[in-house]
Formats: sequence, structure tokens, C-alpha cells
Amino acid sequence: ASHAVCQQPPATMMRVLALLMILATGSAFVPSAHKLASSVRTRAPVSAISMSAAEGMTRREASAAAAATLAGLLALPGPAAARGRATQVKTWARYGSRVETTRSWMAGTFQGYVKSGDFASMKADTDPKKGVFTSFMTACDLWAASYSDANPSPKTVAMLDDVNKLREFQAEVYSIARRGLGEEVKTTGGLFGVGGKAEPAPTPAEAKTELLAAYEKAKVAYNDYCVINNEGRPFEIDELSEL
Repeated sequence: ASHAVCQQPPATMMRVLALLMILATGSAFVPSAHKLASSVRTRAPVSAISMSAAEGMTRREASAAAAATLAGLLALPGPAAARGRATQVKTWARYGSRVETTRSWMAGTFQGYVKSGDFASMKADTDPKKGVFTSFMTACDLWAASYSDANPSPKTVAMLDDVNKLREFQAEVYSIARRGLGEEVKTTGGLFGVGGKAEPAPTPAEAKTELLAAYEKAKVAYNDYCVINNEGRPFEIDELSEL
């Protein structure tokens, strides 16, 4: 399938440039999946940083900011000037395990939570600030950015679009888990929020149906990420396996 991109919104441009800067400086840190615990704090997703940076900007201002960022990146001296495809093998060595673990979590861990109705573990793993799935998405972001050099490539943009869909899956699962635990109670009726009736928590069957529907959409996005990655990937790196 063709993934040509005719025009990129400023937020996407800013996001890719921010990712390229992280790859260039080597300043990003994402803990290994097997070392993550509830007490470990991970950095906020790169997409959240870039989106907030683009808020309130006009298209012209965003373009100017992107140009300035890129100029600064290109001017970096010494080893920091290496970025994108020039450092892909090193980037994969650092983030590849988290990219691959996304698949095993979705196909194994998540399915186990659904079958057992383990909303507590599901909520912990998909927590937007410190959940393991957030770590996986940050790694997927950074790996996608490695396919760009001075400018965001169509391949990077297409892969980041799939990561956005996976983040939507994460948010949906987190919400369902909280509702299952009775933490996200919605009310219906009443006036201005007064006198409304609290909606009951979803039954195990209802929650399972919602979770599996969300998974099917996420599966399509992850598989697309794999297909795009595998076409023209570095020969030193194995193909990503689809779900």
C-alpha cells in the first residue's frame, strides 16, 4: 500500500523533529520492559511534548519553529550530528526490544487480562504516565523517527500514524479498566450534573466485548507498522512479526 504524504500538519512536523533531536543527542531514556515497576517513573510520551509545543501556533509560526529546530540540529558538532539511518542499528539495540514487546503484550499479556477480567493489572499497564505500554509506544515513536534524516520521511509519518492509533487503544483500554474497577463513573440525566443517575460498571461480558473490539483496531495498526517497517529495513535487523 502506498503511504505517500502530500502535506504534513505542523504538529506532526514538530513531533518528528523532536524525535530526531532525541536520537541525535542520545538523551532519551526508556527502561527495559522487564525492569518496569509501579514505582518507576518514565518520561512523558514524546508526542505529548511535541503537541503541547505546537499549541497556539499558526501554520507559519510552526513552520518557522520547525525550520529553526532543524537548523540547530544540523549544526550540532561531532558525534551528535549522526542521526536517522546513520544510527539505526544503534537505535534498534536500544529500543528494539520494547518495539517487539508491544506484540507479545498485546497477543499474550493483554489477552490474559481480558480472559481473567484483571482490570487492576490492565489499568496499571496502560497508565498514560507510568504504564509499560507507554514505554512501548515511546520506543515505537523513536524507531519510526530513525527512518528520517534532515526531514520527516513519508515512512516515518506513516509509522507514527499507526503509533497514534495504538495510543488510542491504550487510552480506551485504560478507560474500560477504570470503569470495571468503578473508578470512572458516568452519570445520566439530572440538570447540570445534579440529580443524575450513576451508570453501572460494565459487566464482565460487556467489558470483554469492548476490549476485544479495541484490540482488533489496534491489531490492524500494529500490523501496518510492521509492514511499513519491514520494507527497506536495515539488513542487520530482523523483520517485525505481525499479530
